[in-house]
Amino acid sequence: EKGLLFGASFAVHETDKPDGARYAALYAREVRSITSELELKLSNLRPTPAAISFAPADRLFDFAARSGLAVRGHTLVWNDDVPTWIKALSPKEAGYGMDAHIDTVLARYRGRAIAWDVVNEPIAPWDHRPDNLRRGPFLAAYGEDYIARSFHRARRADPGAKLVLNEAFTETADERGEIFRRSLLALLRRLKDKAAPI
Repeated sequence: EKGLLFGASFAVHETDKPDGARYAALYAREVRSITSELELKLSNLRPTPAAISFAPADRLFDFAARSGLAVRGHTLVWNDDVPTWIKALSPKEAGYGMDAHIDTVLARYRGRAIAWDVVNEPIAPWDHRPDNLRRGPFLAAYGEDYIARSFHRARRADPGAKLVLNEAFTETADERGEIFRRSLLALLRRLKDKAAPI
């Protein structure tokens, strides 16, 4: 009634279970948008350097289309969810891999998602960096610029989608929430200064 888009995380593999039809029907009836749970995460899409597995993600997009649901793609870049083989690459190779991954995924699904979580959870105070950024292969490859670079690349690849930086722990009224909010807002200011399309 208020024009708000209500959505929920959706795991396409749940539709293969005995109660899968009821699971799918619940989503089709109760939400207007689904966010991919595992289907678009790097470790699932690219289990080995030579393999890319789009089948689960294709099923998710097909289900959404049949059900009249919008899709939020989660996630293109996340330093915390990378296959072991990427961790073995040099920083330069990991950076090229990040760029190629964004291009490949968005070329396949361009125009089919209303939004993309371009970068997921870049804040990690437990990694003990002054900027509280999460360590990982993409930070090692490009420094903090991996974030703005990912957004600019995603904008070129899918000009019509909303591009999102997804973060956790910002909602709590405690010390952890304060650290995350302060770190995230500082990061967003730096990204906007770089004209990141976020």
